[in-house]
Amino acid sequence: MVTFDLKQFSDLLKTPTSTKPSVVLKHPNFSCVTATGEQDTSINGKVILYFRVVCPEKEDHMEYRIHLYLLHPDIPHLKDLDDLKRDHGFNRIDKPSQTTGSVYTETDYMINLIGEELNPDIQPKVLQFMLHKEINDHPFSEINIPKSAIQISLQVMAEDHSELEPVWECRLSRADIEEASGQAVQRGIPPEHFVDKHRVQLIQNVRYIKPVLDDLKQEKLLEEEQCNIITSQKTPEDRMRELLDSVRSWGPKETDTFYKIVKNHNGPIIKEMERKN
Repeated sequence: MVTFDLKQFSDLLKTPTSTKPSVVLKHPNFSCVTATGEQDTSINGKVILYFRVVCPEKEDHMEYRIHLYLLHPDIPHLKDLDDLKRDHGFNRIDKPSQTTGSVYTETDYMINLIGEELNPDIQPKVLQFMLHKEINDHPFSEINIPKSAIQISLQVMAEDHSELEPVWECRLSRADIEEASGQAVQRGIPPEHFVDKHRVQLIQNVRYIKPVLDDLKQEKLLEEEQCNIITSQKTPEDRMRELLDSVRSWGPKETDTFYKIVKNHNGPIIKEMERKN
């Protein structure tokens, strides 16, 4: 080991008379993905489509509904999103999802349907690309299309550069539509609702039934007499069974309302069931 006596070099070591500060950014801007200056973060995105048939049991009102998501390509909770949409009757469409060009944060992207004169209802027509968002809060566009559609062509393109090529596009044929719905569309078989699929688990696990009944009365889905019959049952299991017997005769919209009310008052149980689904 070599050692030095700094006292021998005291004449060479000088004390600085002044110092100058390093460069400091007045308004620094950082990203969780990469440091950004004034430019927005760009990355290749992913477009995910979910599809369901609305009112298949009523021929005059039947239509197709698509939910379009513009997502980060490495979204960690895609399976959770699949499960959430499946619980509401949607199936993911297996189509190429990666955008052909970069997408940018804080940039508006238009959702277009081209080809047939279908007069679709698209809400909202503009989405922003967001890097990190909770699954339940992630924005999407809802596209409602008449049942007469034979082919559906979708595009996603930057709103400020609509003259350029779209960053993503795909075509859905009639065969795609029938396969994506998970049923023979012409037979009008509705997808199984979360409430029907998990009837046994709901009976076994839901305990806060009285506030659910109060909210259902408020929504005018149950009469006072029905609530009395339900509350007169001896055990929570019997009360939930009686309640589900009433819900069984309801339509999809009313069943959705019931599901939301039960989840509002029994959140941990329902979320655990969703996770295991």
